[in-house]
Amino acid sequence: MAKCKLCGIDCQGRGALFKHMWHEHPKEAREQALQHLKPSNEQKVHPPEQEVLVRAIQQELEVIEQLYEDELDMLKNQYEERISAQEIQLREEIILLKTQVAHKDQQISELNERIKEAHILLSQEQHKTPEPSKKKHWWEFWKRG
Repeated sequence: MAKCKLCGIDCQGRGALFKHMWHEHPKEAREQALQHLKPSNEQKVHPPEQEVLVRAIQQELEVIEQLYEDELDMLKNQYEERISAQEIQLREEIILLKTQVAHKDQQISELNERIKEAHILLSQEQHKTPEPSKKKHWWEFWKRG
């Protein structure tokens, strides 16, 4: 069990105490963290060398951050270019499909008109033709019709 020195709350272990401090007392938690990062008298054996190392590490971190940002910008640009190219392609495809649908609609309406005309002509021809005569069978030669 660990106890918070500021508010007296009991926490289950140091991890829970750290979490509590970070969320409930962020200012004090940061101050404590910075105090632990400051070198003690025992660690100050070679301060100039440490400063050189710290500067070198900071410079490397800046270079890495810059490379990361450059890579991120490049990936964003590539992604945006791909999206815009795909958007243009999709728009062209939509236009093509719309024209095809309009053409098919026109063909269907023309076919409907032709079918109507064919039905009219067929009905007219059916009215013109005489009804078929009743056929007599060969053995009914004595019957007159």
